[in-house]
Amino acid sequence: MCSERLTEFDQPRPCLPQLAPKPVVIRGADWFRQMAFLDGTPMQGVFRLSPQIRPERASGKVLIGVVEDSTGAIDVQVREDLIENVLAGSFPVVSVAGLVAEVKGRIGLVLTSVTLNPVTIDPVRLIPRSICPVPELLDRLEKAVRQFQTEPLCRFMQRVLSDDRLMFPFVSLPASRVHHHSEPGGLLMHSLECLECVAQMTMFERAELELGMAAALLHDISKVMTMKKDGTKTRLGAVMEHDELTLRVLAAHLDYLDHLWLNGSIALQHLLKWKSGKGRPLPLMTIAEAVNSADRISAGQDLSRRAFHLVPNSHFITKVQPGRIAYRPVFRGQ
Repeated sequence: MCSERLTEFDQPRPCLPQLAPKPVVIRGADWFRQMAFLDGTPMQGVFRLSPQIRPERASGKVLIGVVEDSTGAIDVQVREDLIENVLAGSFPVVSVAGLVAEVKGRIGLVLTSVTLNPVTIDPVRLIPRSICPVPELLDRLEKAVRQFQTEPLCRFMQRVLSDDRLMFPFVSLPASRVHHHSEPGGLLMHSLECLECVAQMTMFERAELELGMAAALLHDISKVMTMKKDGTKTRLGAVMEHDELTLRVLAAHLDYLDHLWLNGSIALQHLLKWKSGKGRPLPLMTIAEAVNSADRISAGQDLSRRAFHLVPNSHFITKVQPGRIAYRPVFRGQ
């Protein structure tokens, strides 16, 4: 009797090691909450580590807290030794890895790795939502920044938006104490309104338009040095007008733009400093008029909105401030 010949499919196969599942990259805190990930799913992403992190139990070896971005927060649990070297700053940018699990009764992450991430390629997404009094404005800011196409200006804006010293107060302060946009977050709201107004003036060449948009967004950036959260002035703001400090506040970033695009840097500085009725009667760039007009339109509209909010819809005239009134054309259709 002939013995049967084994085919290649009958040969015993060596045991191959099982590959660990590839971690899912988290696109944002809001995206993570909306997805139905199974417990134990490996995840990774870049976030801000909130300073409000505390021991889960009296032993203090396991901590609970949140990681944040502009879309929201994710509850996390982490061993104390994993974050010993990353809590020095306020809201440090960190790369995290971990497993999906229930944390504080909600879907969250048990972190297995936390490392500082000094490279910020998506700065607006990494502004913590909790520090902005009007969080929806961060979504508008991200949309606005995506409109920049001129490479040197994109890199300049990325640098400015990555500067926590500027951005954290910029997204939280009022624009004034009692004048316009005087509520928390008013500075960002006013600045976005100015940018969005200028962005519609498509008769300008693209590079010039984007310089105008950048100037509109940053024209009041120096208020981060002259204004407190309650709208009162800082010690520096008591002795200097914020307009005098704009180039000083942006100096390091403008130096960077000098090396990338000197002509663009000079133009942007002109747009940031020129004011109608002050010094040079006419700007060197027509779009400076658009930036100034957008500033006045945004401020005036906010004053009118607040003034008319306090009177019946039938009123067509009201006092805005002492010595100033506002008018609106009321149409009583049939």
